[in-house]
Amino acid sequence: MPAVQHLQVTLRLKWLKKDEYTAKVITQVLDTCYKLDRIDLGLPPGIMPLKDHVYILADFTHKGRGCGHVVHNVSPEIVVTHSVGKRFVTVFVRVNGKVGGFDWREFPRRVGNGK
Repeated sequence: MPAVQHLQVTLRLKWLKKDEYTAKVITQVLDTCYKLDRIDLGLPPGIMPLKDHVYILADFTHKGRGCGHVVHNVSPEIVVTHSVGKRFVTVFVRVNGKVGGFDWREFPRRVGNGK
């Protein structure tokens, strides 16, 4: 893969309990050679953090030749915690170490009594 592909990334947040939310990172990949390596909290190197954001980093690799040109979604989930001063969640998706897409959302308001 000679250049980083710009991937379509969508972040969805759903309240679980107390201050915990499920973050679903939907990444549309362009062929069968994209493989999710890991999803974790954090930032890619060289990106300056904003104080009111929680960051997620999803790492993909793209290796091989003869990939099937099947556009499909890869949708891993991770639990993120809302804390005082954190209003947003931002996800970065990297392919072979280079940012290929991102999205962000405001933490949704909780439904119910929060217990």
